[in-house]
Amino acid sequence: MRTKISDFISYKQFLEKYLVNHEEFQFYYKDRIINICYGKNGTFSYNIVRNYKVVFSIEFSTPQEVLENIEIDNIKFPELWELLE
Repeated sequence: MRTKISDFISYKQFLEKYLVNHEEFQFYYKDRIINICYGKNGTFSYNIVRNYKVVFSIEFSTPQEVLENIEIDNIKFPELWELLE
């Protein structure tokens, strides 16, 4: 059985680490890896990796925009939190 990220860190704690400290994160969802990281030239980005290949990548001006725009299987990021590993 895989461990859910929510067993270790609350969404509120994650927000503080990401929005305030600008820490990078990697999550697992089904057969995908979600990377929340820094983009080029001071931007913030997220990408989705499937079968060892980046299948989606996008950059934003702020970390808030990243979180507002992450959506997988028609599920927005806050709702995904309890499903992420």
